Order: sequence, then C-alpha cells, then structure tokens
Amino acid sequence: MSVRVSGAIVFALAGCAVGAPPPAMELFGDSEQVFGETGNQSSATSNGPGGDEEDTGGTTGGDESTTRDDEPDPDAGETGTPCPVGSDGCPCTMGGACDTGLACVGGLCELADPECGNGLVEPGEECDAGRGNGDENPCKSDCTDQVCGDGFVGPGEACDDGNAVDDDACSNACALASCGDGVTQTGEECDDMNLVETDACLSTCLAASCGDAIVWTAMEACDDGNAVDTDDCTNSCLPATCGDDIVWTGMETCDDGNTDPSDGCTDACLCAWDFESPDHTAGWTMTGGWALYTEAPLSTNAAVPFVTQGTVFGTDGNRVAPYPGTEAESSTLTTNDFVFGESLDFLSWHVDEGGATYDQKRIEVSTNGGTTWTTVLDCDIGPGNTEAFCLLESGPRDESAWDEISIDVSGFAGQTGRVRFTYDTIDTCCSFEQGWYIDVANLLTCG
Repeated sequence: MSVRVSGAIVFALAGCAVGAPPPAMELFGDSEQVFGETGNQSSATSNGPGGDEEDTGGTTGGDESTTRDDEPDPDAGETGTPCPVGSDGCPCTMGGACDTGLACVGGLCELADPECGNGLVEPGEECDAGRGNGDENPCKSDCTDQVCGDGFVGPGEACDDGNAVDDDACSNACALASCGDGVTQTGEECDDMNLVETDACLSTCLAASCGDAIVWTAMEACDDGNAVDTDDCTNSCLPATCGDDIVWTGMETCDDGNTDPSDGCTDACLCAWDFESPDHTAGWTMTGGWALYTEAPLSTNAAVPFVTQGTVFGTDGNRVAPYPGTEAESSTLTTNDFVFGESLDFLSWHVDEGGATYDQKRIEVSTNGGTTWTTVLDCDIGPGNTEAFCLLESGPRDESAWDEISIDVSGFAGQTGRVRFTYDTIDTCCSFEQGWYIDVANLLTCG
C-alpha cells in the first residue's frame, strides 16, 4: 500500500511492521510522525533503499486513514477556490438548507424548480403574489405579468381577446370598440375621433351622405333628411331651383330643365304660354280685337309699352286703329283643348270700366268640344265680379302693374276641355279705355 503525503511516498512493506499500530496519524509540513494514544513516537519515516520513497511502519490501529492530495476538497468549488456553504454548486448547510432559489440535492445546492404561488419571485417567474395570483389580477396564476393581449381581462382592461386585430370588438389597447375611438370597427363606416357632425364622418360613425338631415360642410347646400325630390331641398341636397328639371311643389308648375319659354314652360318654371311665340296661340279661335300685343294703344292715356312682359295676348278694348277710333266691341277668344289643372292662372292688365255693367268680361269652360259651356267667372254677375279685372281702372297705369289671377276649376281637373274668354263693351264709352290683356296663362296641358 502507498499514499502520497505532502509530496513523499510512504510504503508499508510486508514483514516490516513496527510495534502495534498507532491509533491516529497527523501530518506536519514535509515530514510525517505517527503518535500513539500516549503521544510517544512509535515510528519515524526513513528513506528506503530506493532513496525516493518513504514508508510508514505503523497504522492507527483501528480504521486505516489515508489522504490524497489529488482528491477535491469538499469545501472548495469546482475551481478549487473556497465555496460558500449554501450557495449554488456548494455544499448544503448542516441542516440541508441552501440560499433562496436553490435546493439541496445530494449534499450540493442546485437551482430549484420555481414554485409558482409561494410568494417568491424565483428564476423563470415574472411575478409571484402568492394567494394574490389570479388570471384577472396583476400577477396571473402562472406567475406571469398581466398584459394586454394575453387573453385575460386584467386590471385596467375592459376586454382582452388575445389577438392583434384592432378593428374587432376589442381593440389592441384592450378597450371595447366604440364610436369615437379612432378605429373603424365592424358596423362602423368611419371613425374620426371627433364629435363634429358636419364633416365627412358623423358622430354616429356613419359616413356623411345626402339625406342624413345634416348639412355636410362644403359638400351639401341643404339636407332635409327625406327622400322627397320635389320639396325645397332636392335628393341631391341642392336647393330647388327653376331649371333643375324637378317640379318644385307649390312653387313651380313645370320644370323642363331649360330656360326656353316658348316650349310651354316659362323661364320662371310656370306651365303657361308667355306669348313670346306666335305658336302659343296656334289653333285658337279669335274674333274682334283679340291678338298679340306689345303695348296698350293710345287713348286719352298715353300708349303703354309692355317692357316687362314683352309680347302679351288680349284685346285693345273696343278700339280700332288708327286710334282713337270707334269704341264698341263684342268679341271672343276660344283656346284649343287641353287637360285642366286645379285652377286657371294668368296675369291680367286692363284699363276700362271693369265689367260690372260695361266692358263685361266672362270666362267659360267646355268639356264636350264647345257644345255646352259652363261659366266659371262673370264680371257682371256672381262672386267673380270681385276679381281685379272686374274693377274700374281709368289709368294712367304702369306697364308693370299686372294682377295675378287664379280661378278655381278643380271640378274639371284632369278632364280635357277648352276655355272661352268673352269681352263686351256694351256701349261706345269711353275715351280713356285701353283694353284687357293676359300673359303667362296656363291654358295648356301641364306635366
């Protein structure tokens, strides 16, 4: 048997035992002495015949003890440096304990598997609130921090759907989708994050559009919130105007989308003849002085040019050119057949005795081709004698002083018929008279 002790090799040679084996052996520096229990030296080292070896001639008596300098020191780390008891890779304490986060395995301290829920933040854990762990709490049940997008609704979150889709019911900020959050969600047409109702996106997150009852700034001139195209705001959200090809109820009787007054729809959008064209009276039957005029003739009053109205239709009022002439007339005008509306509408201008007794005026309707006639107004009798043209007008009269006339014919509305105007001076009086004229008359089928 041989052991290395402090650089010397000690041999125990067979047959060379010296005395009784000592109970213990102590090593001192580069020499070795073996002492018995009484402390007396029982053997000493000596060089053997080889000169490089030493032998020890005794034993400790009981158990044999040997020490080798190539064995690791149990109190040293892997590098041979002192190893703090209880630390990672070092011996456990006498009680088998290790530093926090370590476990005693086979007498050495090793990294312990983390125990989530023990209240200690151990390696591999983001948090550990012990009993305070929970999937709706700041530290979840798996000891990870609560974050938006983890699929758990934590403190400060209104929702958490665990996805990165920003336009579903739960945004990427873990807030419930709502109008005004700046994200166009399912069911929203837009979302501009403001409460301005008149921009391109309403506060209801619907795109501004004509008919939503809100005037879209710089895009709409009006918006009445309905689908009625014939009121004062069209379905294009533009104000109704003559010439837009839409008949404005109560304001227009026609609208053909042009400004040509000769087609039966005037440039004021009235379904009427303005007599600017001879065609407007084509087919009419006329007697006496009924004709187209551009002025009221000279009488004791000066001639009156119709500057405002232009060409009009009427009779010169029992006058025959050259003026002044005779002052008696009984004449009629009969129109072509047309479909009646609710009323007969026209402008009227007269200078005569009115018609209660003289210069009588009568308007009649026939729906059977002129076989029979129904009087709808007579200045000589009945309630019609309160119309403006039934009143005395001796002049002088301004050329723009036209009266608006509307005679109820609702009983004939929708029927086809004709109208007859009758003018009868009765007498030859008077020198001031200048006749009776009409303009812008709805004596045609409208619509």
